[in-house]
This record gives sequence, C-alpha cells and structure tokens, in this order.
Amino acid sequence: NDLLIHLETILASEMAMLRIALDSADGAGLAWAHAHGQVLERRDKDQTVTLTVAVDPPQLDRFLTHYPDKVTFQQSVRRAS
Repeated sequence: NDLLIHLETILASEMAMLRIALDSADGAGLAWAHAHGQVLERRDKDQTVTLTVAVDPPQLDRFLTHYPDKVTFQQSVRRAS
C-alpha cells in the first residue's frame, strides 16, 4: 500500500526529543542513554544529571521502559538530511 509506505517514510524521518533526569551516580543509566540515543545536551545540578536525547521512533518504547519515571517527552523533530 503506497499510503502505508509514505507514512512509514515520514515517521522514520522524525526523532523524538526526550528529557531524562538521572541520579549523578547512575553511571549505567547514563551509559545506556548514550548507547541507545543521541545525547544532545547534558546538565549537571546537585546530584542530578539531566540529558536531552534524540531517539529514533523504534527506540522510543525502549527508553520509556528503561526509564519509566524519568522521561519527559519534549517534541518530535525532523532528522537532518
């Protein structure tokens, strides 16, 4: 179906932007975010590290499962061509 192929192409061209707040001692969590997404920004404050991460749509569920209480959805952005 041409419509389905077109929709899949559009969805594949966008990335979800997430904000994840982690304890600064959570090295495994920080490493996981770097391994499975594109970390665009890191802010350290007190004992918290806040990451802004661009995530491919197929990875979005993995992030929500891995960080169930720590993810805030920011927006969808077009992937650079």
